[in-house]
Amino acid sequence: MFVDSTSPFDDPCSKVVSNPGLDRSADLSFAAGPDIRRLISGELAAEQTIASGVVEVLSGPRILLGRFVSTFHLTA
Repeated sequence: MFVDSTSPFDDPCSKVVSNPGLDRSADLSFAAGPDIRRLISGELAAEQTIASGVVEVLSGPRILLGRFVSTFHLTA
């Protein structure tokens, strides 16, 4: 899994790589601002964050956003 999270906001871009050796292309690319914490904490579901504009999926299957959340879930 390779997740490329690129923010159009003032925050620096980040890349999360769990297998950097073989394929450098991202399975999912998305843009998010500070409200991404609402997604990571479980306050909003992945589809809710997309619908409300908290997250914009730039490329890849939207369903992978749920996988990202389960991998990087943080309790509030």
